[in-house]
Amino acid sequence: MTNMSELDESIRQTAETYNSLDIERIMAMFEPDVQAWWNGTQVAGNADELRQWFLGGLVGQSASLAMRKTLMVTADNVIGVHWQHDAVFKNGQSSKGCGNEFWSVRDGRVATWNAVGAEIGA
Repeated sequence: MTNMSELDESIRQTAETYNSLDIERIMAMFEPDVQAWWNGTQVAGNADELRQWFLGGLVGQSASLAMRKTLMVTADNVIGVHWQHDAVFKNGQSSKGCGNEFWSVRDGRVATWNAVGAEIGA
C-alpha cells in the first residue's frame, strides 16, 4: 500500500471478509505460519490452529456478523486497527464487542495478529 486511501480500502475489505463468515476467505488473509494472540494469550502458531480458533468463536458460532474496522496507525509493515462488531449467534443470542488489533504484514498477508477485545453488551 502506498497511500492512506488504499490502506483504508484494504481495511474495509478485511471487515467485509469477516462479515462474510466464509472461513476460506478469512484464512486467505493470513500467512501459513501466522502467529496469533487474543487478550495476551497465544491462540495459534499456524494457520490451521487459527482456523480452529476462529471456528470455535465468533466466526464459527455467528449466524450474522457486522464488523467495522478503522485504521488507527501504520508504520513499515505494521498496521493498527480499531474494530467493533455486532453479532447474532446461531443459538439466537447477540453480542456487541470492540477492541484493537495489530498486524504485521508479509507479502500482503498477516504474519502476526495480536488483538485485545471485550464484549460491550448485547
